[in-house]
Amino acid sequence: MLSTFVFTNDKQGFEKLLAEIGMYSGNCDLSDARIGLESTGHYSINLQNYLLQKRLCVKIYNPLSVNLLRKAQSLRKTKTDKSDCKFLATLLFSDDSKSYSQIVLPISDLRNLTRSRHRLVCMRSKLKLSLSRLITVLFPELPSVVWSVNQKSCYALLSEFPTAKDISTANIVRLTNVLSTNSHGKYGREKSEQIRNLARNSIGLDSRAVGFELQQTIRLTQNLQTEIDLLDVEIKKIMRGIASPVLSIPGIGYVLGSIIVSEIGNIENFADPAKLLGRAHLCKTKIETALILGNKTDEEYFELVKKLADDHKIKTSKTHKSKDHTRLLSLLQNIALITIRHIPFMIMMYLLYWNFGNMMLRT
Repeated sequence: MLSTFVFTNDKQGFEKLLAEIGMYSGNCDLSDARIGLESTGHYSINLQNYLLQKRLCVKIYNPLSVNLLRKAQSLRKTKTDKSDCKFLATLLFSDDSKSYSQIVLPISDLRNLTRSRHRLVCMRSKLKLSLSRLITVLFPELPSVVWSVNQKSCYALLSEFPTAKDISTANIVRLTNVLSTNSHGKYGREKSEQIRNLARNSIGLDSRAVGFELQQTIRLTQNLQTEIDLLDVEIKKIMRGIASPVLSIPGIGYVLGSIIVSEIGNIENFADPAKLLGRAHLCKTKIETALILGNKTDEEYFELVKKLADDHKIKTSKTHKSKDHTRLLSLLQNIALITIRHIPFMIMMYLLYWNFGNMMLRT
């Protein structure tokens, strides 16, 4: 067992790591060296790329695999960097899987863009919920007379007249111009008068502070939407360059297609559809256990089966904590829903074979 050493997260530190590996390698090009890393998200990206550029054999292991091996080796709850290195080395020399291959640059860029878009969409959703809350406080009658409070005309109206009192005292000509301009003429003087009459009899709170918060929330939502639109443009450029056949599937556009291409990556990494489902934790779990017959009563059998089911539920829920698995699971579910919308035959298959999050197509 070698002694541990520390290297810094920069070029000099990476060169020190290579020099340390070279001391125990029989070839000058380190072709006989095998490096195992635990997946740590963005913390190890630069180190992975550096080692792959040096054409070294790198294997990335799921932290869950290391954790299960540690539990199998010892009953003690010991987790240190030294013990993790030991278990990684054990996995490295007992695993015959393929080494990690560097992701193609367009796919890597696409993955970064789609995940950034997902974060912005989540932020926008939270802002829209906050906007709905503020409207309920300031002008609760407004949603009943408009198609949606998140449409452009409502944003323009509330940005200039944030409270019901502001709308009730607004000039009807100005109110009509704001609504008509931002609704492409759909809302005219009649709609303006209807909204103003509601505002005059509104029970909404007249608060400058809450009104300012509403205006600020609208500005933030619009800024996020602008950034999402810019991301969509960049995603579309990359997808056109890749020319993926996934876009030929009915119902799948550039956004969902980019998520499919970036999250799955190289489809050749999966030998069959079951491997892809397993990556998303969609494969069925099979548990076999021997129940000793003896002199157990029906109540004892029931308690034993219930305990096994509860243990299985806990173990299953823990395995879904990985963000990558969650993204892929959500992706495959969205693809299934889009498929059954555009292919009527799939509706019947969906109802027959979708069971607890598992979809199996049989012949």
